[in-house]
Amino acid sequence: MHYWQNPYIKWQKDAPENWDVYIFQTRTSRNKALTCAIFEALSLFSPCQPIPILTGPLADKKGSYRLSIPSDFRTEVKQLAPHFGYTEAVHRLGPLDEPSEINADSEIAEFDRIRWRKKTYTLRPVYIEPQNFMRHRAPDKRHFRLLKPNGEVTSVLGYRGDGQELSRRGLPAEDARLMLNLARPFNHGPIIDPFAGVGGILYEAADNKWPIFSGDIDPKLRYGLGDLCQNRHTVQDSVALPYADGAFTAVVSELPFDPHFLDKRAAQLAQELTRIVPSNGKIVLMTGADQIEMMKKRFADLNISPIFASPVNRKGTDVHICVWQKI
Repeated sequence: MHYWQNPYIKWQKDAPENWDVYIFQTRTSRNKALTCAIFEALSLFSPCQPIPILTGPLADKKGSYRLSIPSDFRTEVKQLAPHFGYTEAVHRLGPLDEPSEINADSEIAEFDRIRWRKKTYTLRPVYIEPQNFMRHRAPDKRHFRLLKPNGEVTSVLGYRGDGQELSRRGLPAEDARLMLNLARPFNHGPIIDPFAGVGGILYEAADNKWPIFSGDIDPKLRYGLGDLCQNRHTVQDSVALPYADGAFTAVVSELPFDPHFLDKRAAQLAQELTRIVPSNGKIVLMTGADQIEMMKKRFADLNISPIFASPVNRKGTDVHICVWQKI
């Protein structure tokens, strides 16, 4: 399926008259997950009335896409752009006489002047991700406090799980940021990651000062996870969460990829995650490729259909990302 055929994105051919046109560039490692990048941008910029458009400059450039946004929201776009997960550069199409500040490190710097519809424009930089920004946020660069079998608590650099089937390998920062953005807008309400693992989603949420809770069934992770969420962590079973109905604006989590994890618990899990979010609350899950249909079916049993779903073509385990919104 081509990215423009995804049924969850409603495309328009052209930008509305007098609206700004923005050109986005996905990071190379996620070029094949363009649909996810586009839906992330629509969620991130949802307060700005974004419209995805099929035509426009650089339409043939790999990993690029375009949104049109009313010009009144230029300040908001600039403030929100640094929060991206899958997109690394944002440019606005500007008139030729507008000053340009193209960063020489940008992949599209050579297109600082372009022709479109018989006119010459400049690509005005809105945001260009600093070099090695994501590398410095990678799991192997972080310290994590871990409870050892002898009861001692130790700090480990780059902890990525213990190698067992239900353990995390460390969620990349770009995936964690994407998933949090897909939960927007959450109006500063609390979020929960009930399968927190080594805390990739918590790390990105805390960095943005978003209130987040965490849970994990593994007690040895409780100190490291507590550090990342201001001690709002519980050792818990995901099918019996110790929270009130509608307690969280959103659930954002990566399921354990063990093929038997959902055996006899998928229905309970869907019910419990639905219970703890209010009406219009979102549930954003990354699942293994062999888990997604089971979870879709269990949420469908609760009359909840996904508002977005897509495979993520990346190195390593084949995964899907899906977003449900409670009615």
